[in-house]
Amino acid sequence: MAESLFFNKQIKHITQDPSRLWIWDKATFMDEQRRTWLPIILQTENHLQVLLRQHTIQVGQPLSPSQLTSCPLPLMWQLDFNRKYRASDFSIWRVVYHIEASAAPRAQAGGLGWPCPGHSACFSLCHSTKS
Repeated sequence: MAESLFFNKQIKHITQDPSRLWIWDKATFMDEQRRTWLPIILQTENHLQVLLRQHTIQVGQPLSPSQLTSCPLPLMWQLDFNRKYRASDFSIWRVVYHIEASAAPRAQAGGLGWPCPGHSACFSLCHSTKS
């Protein structure tokens, strides 16, 4: 288990997708277990895809919705049935994949400098932008 840097309590690593994700600031989401997730946005002509990587970071105060108007992602996602997330804007996002891995320490990784040594989890959501 990892120590939380911002709540001083232990955090369990995930074995399944989070039930809810709330936007915290322009570059961070938080789930119901207070784990932080960092998004990478991939946009094509027909789809918006986001890769969310669980990574424990220190966070400040959350931003208000009015401060997040330029963010292309919804303010919240809630896990629905059939591995789909319903967003706060009523859009449906499907889980493309879920990865859970243990990264090797830097010395064992040939000095590649893993950004998050130890246990890591990622999942990807996709939303069709074409009607």
